[in-house]
Amino acid sequence: QRRRSFGAVTTAVVPKGGKPIEVDVELDLPCMTFVQFVQAVDKTLQTLATTAAATAENPELTFAWDQALPEEPTPGQWAVKLGVQNHLIVTGPSLDEENSFRILFEACAASPEANIWEMPAIPENCTQTVLGWGVAAKDFAKYQDPTSQKLVPVPQLLAGPFANPQADAVAGDGFCLSYQTLFERAAVVQSAVLAAADPKRTKTAIIYMPRGEAIAPAFLGVLRAGFQVVP
Repeated sequence: QRRRSFGAVTTAVVPKGGKPIEVDVELDLPCMTFVQFVQAVDKTLQTLATTAAATAENPELTFAWDQALPEEPTPGQWAVKLGVQNHLIVTGPSLDEENSFRILFEACAASPEANIWEMPAIPENCTQTVLGWGVAAKDFAKYQDPTSQKLVPVPQLLAGPFANPQADAVAGDGFCLSYQTLFERAAVVQSAVLAAADPKRTKTAIIYMPRGEAIAPAFLGVLRAGFQVVP
């Protein structure tokens, strides 16, 4: 983590039996290798040994050395200690954060000269899930013009016949419109829009009206007239 406008880690170190001591590690943006990062941390800790002073504020990130985490740790609380054969044991506030730390550390160890800002920090399946956010689930192939491969204009899409004219198309509080009624009312709006339109101006219509059964015919009618709708 780093401060919003400064390239510095907002963290603190808690020595064994001591109080949190603020540590500022200057980071190079947008590129910094893991080797450079370790050197920056080492330089800061060397200075800290002679100028240590307890921090008055609650840091966003805290490393407690050779201590156990609280039963319900808060985000940003970490415990670090040496295990057998001097293996470093890092405990985080959740298994997901521990896994992210492991992935990031292993990537940095494998490529210490690579840019740490480009290192992976989450599992690959999570990456694919995030990349999938916002991807359209609908297949628009049948709405494309076979020649130009562009989407068919809305008026053309709405000009086709509906399968069941009597089926419910729009329902709300106290009303229910069939497809036939919806398109009949939309046709009236379409004619009114075309009659009032100025051919020298952009095809944009602003709709200002309360909620109710007239909204759907109004929107549909404007679209059928070939206009953009601004609610």
